[in-house]
Amino acid sequence: MPHATALRTDVVVCSCWVDVTPCLFCSYVVGAVCGIVSGLDEATSKFHQTMDQLNLYMAEYHIPKPLQYSLREYFRHCRTLSRERYYHDLLVQMSPSLRGQVAVFCHRCVL
Repeated sequence: MPHATALRTDVVVCSCWVDVTPCLFCSYVVGAVCGIVSGLDEATSKFHQTMDQLNLYMAEYHIPKPLQYSLREYFRHCRTLSRERYYHDLLVQMSPSLRGQVAVFCHRCVL
């Protein structure tokens, strides 16, 4: 009795398509969710943009490695300051009364 090992091409292609399609869909969904979540924090997005620009600048001008390290460290330390600028812009939009309430709440351990 002959053993049937030959597979039809159309069956193999269809089987591969059925196996790959859910993976592609899941990858798309995960990517979309990550894109939405990463876009929620504008300060973090701006920081990553700045670091990308810095890396491109350093590569284009062939900045030496020790100086690259110093530059990256500097911008990492400035990250908090950058976030504070975003918060300041938010506070400026508040009424003086609300701003005062927020200030008292945020600095209650000092008062």
